[in-house]
Amino acid sequence: MKPYQSETDKKIQNLKNELWTTRYSLLSLIPEPYHKILTNYYFQTKEERHQWLDMMTQEILDLTQPIEKYKDSYSPRAYCPLCKQENSSWYGEEGFTFPEGLRRHLVGFGRTHQCVVTETAHKLALDY
Repeated sequence: MKPYQSETDKKIQNLKNELWTTRYSLLSLIPEPYHKILTNYYFQTKEERHQWLDMMTQEILDLTQPIEKYKDSYSPRAYCPLCKQENSSWYGEEGFTFPEGLRRHLVGFGRTHQCVVTETAHKLALDY
């Protein structure tokens, strides 16, 4: 027999379940090989858990190609391959500086908003 669970507790548990489902569903929309990177969060140690965001970010950067017209320039640029966002540049340039601007977007560092996809994956990983 289960211990008594109030209506509020049931609602909270249902909302938690729905949030997990929504987060996982968002990641399922991301194409391979990025999906595999984002859902590979089975940790053996606490250190791995804390290093995961940096490792995942590096794997994404390794797969990302700069925008063709900026590829050979002094400052290569790239769109986020996950959320398709770009930095708002004062000079009208497309994408994020590559790789550092895109890295900052993926991890949410500096004056940039974190990519909604990596933020979602990170929250799932931390809850795992």
